[in-house]
Amino acid sequence: MSVAFVDDHPILLSGIKQLFSTNSDFRIVGVGVCADDVLDIVGRERPDVIVVDLNMPGKVLEAICDLVRMKFLTKVLVFTAVTSVDRMRPV
Repeated sequence: MSVAFVDDHPILLSGIKQLFSTNSDFRIVGVGVCADDVLDIVGRERPDVIVVDLNMPGKVLEAICDLVRMKFLTKVLVFTAVTSVDRMRPV
């Protein structure tokens, strides 16, 4: 399964990449650090899954909504420390 990660915390991103790279079931095809990277990576690499942090530079929810509207087959997994439900709704 191809997977990409977008998170602005370098230590967390490094750890997740390391964890997934040790499992032959996964192939890391992209890594990013901001909302703009979400669409760039999906448009270029077409991963099966993209793991996205909500709390990073840019308009993350808009990027996820754009991804869904564009009908990419990539599944989005939100991995975040955000605890507010209000943050989960696009404005």
